[in-house]
Amino acid sequence: MITEPALVFQNRLLSFQLLLVLVLLLAFSDRPARSQEADGTAQALVERGDRLLEEDDPREASKQFRKALDRNKSYVPALIGLARAALAREEWQEASDWSGEALELDENSFDAHYYYAISHRERAKYRTITQFIHWTKSKNHFEWIVERDSTYRSVLYHYALMERYRENFEKAFDLMEAQIRLRPELDEAQYGVFKVYQHYLHRTSLRKALERLSASTSPYAKYFRGEALRRLGRLEEADAVFTELLDSPIPFPPQPVLLSRARVQYVGHDSLSGQLFVEEAIERISNKLEADLVLDDFKYLMSDQELERYRSLSSPEEYRGFFKAFWSQRDPMPASRVNLRLQEHYRRLAVAEKDHGFFGFRTWHNSPDKLGELDFTEAYELNREFNDRGFMYVRHGEPNERVTAVAASLNQNESWRYYGNPPFDLHFERVPDELATNSWRLTPLPPLDGRIEWGGSYALPVRSELDAVVKYREIAEASR
Repeated sequence: MITEPALVFQNRLLSFQLLLVLVLLLAFSDRPARSQEADGTAQALVERGDRLLEEDDPREASKQFRKALDRNKSYVPALIGLARAALAREEWQEASDWSGEALELDENSFDAHYYYAISHRERAKYRTITQFIHWTKSKNHFEWIVERDSTYRSVLYHYALMERYRENFEKAFDLMEAQIRLRPELDEAQYGVFKVYQHYLHRTSLRKALERLSASTSPYAKYFRGEALRRLGRLEEADAVFTELLDSPIPFPPQPVLLSRARVQYVGHDSLSGQLFVEEAIERISNKLEADLVLDDFKYLMSDQELERYRSLSSPEEYRGFFKAFWSQRDPMPASRVNLRLQEHYRRLAVAEKDHGFFGFRTWHNSPDKLGELDFTEAYELNREFNDRGFMYVRHGEPNERVTAVAASLNQNESWRYYGNPPFDLHFERVPDELATNSWRLTPLPPLDGRIEWGGSYALPVRSELDAVVKYREIAEASR
């Protein structure tokens, strides 16, 4: 006879055995579901990586994309994510490799073609024997997308940048303006078109540019016709163009035109009128694009903390308040209607534009600071208009002393000394560049020849190799 406790035990054992059988059946009969679960995990990791990229953390994003690939070796979105993260870190070859792998798995992936084209465009900036190959790959993959969907992302904008790099300006203008017509909501194209035209003015004779721009009906060409006139010193004609633009509907924000009018007035020694145009440009900010176009004139002066603050803003009121406070804090005579620091800023911009324009490529290959001894502010990375002498001139003004050395065995080099508190020196080297003849870069270590009479760390003649090493280390540390 089975007792009641034994019966309960048998029932529980039977239930456990049935449950175990059910688990085993699910484990072995539902493999597609488990595969889908793995893919779902990869998708979640990619989404996490995408969020990290939006937060400007490409290294952590890469870790998430790699984890996704561990879940699924052929997951194309993870490969695309790794390509995007590599582009954010300016690792162009790595971006090509990842997007190339994605293309092998899915030759119809628009994302793969897009990032493959961008990465090869950036690799083509370096003048190597493979440059033509990179140009060709970039062009072919941009055109693959454009033939199928010219509204895809900002493909026309990036294609235009490639043509701008190659100095095919006519095609770059057409692509940029087509991008704006098709996707007017894309701020990077609205901002980038101004950079392409600025590069054109820098690389072309102003008189030749004026002739070409006068023949165009594009409102962008009209604005830059005014800019060409301004740079030629024909201030009244330039201001007439800018006034006409502001009095008519234009497809771009008014800030660049207002700031150009400010430059005209400052050069014409009417500082109050110049300041009023700057204030109007700030007061009329209604979105981030307009704020960024104002920032373009002021970015050279900003501290890392100010840029961090600027990037945290979101409303037009916050942007307007930021710029007003930026100049109020720098005003040496608040009781005066004219902000003398703002006046000096536009004077320096005029000098830098005339003498220090540079639209070449700043790469490790043409940097005299190969070991990365110099620490740069974030504002330095935003400068795309001037060489390093121009950037430092706008930031610090005319040096108290200059010394220049030219020798057959050395690149031309120059040092600037400022009697500030504390005093400091800046050293520049003119690096070889086939196209950008004004390519002055900061360097931590100038030749000691020609600097000894300055005093300070240069005071004593170099008597030995060890003495030279010690002095170079002192100079490099001061340069940092």
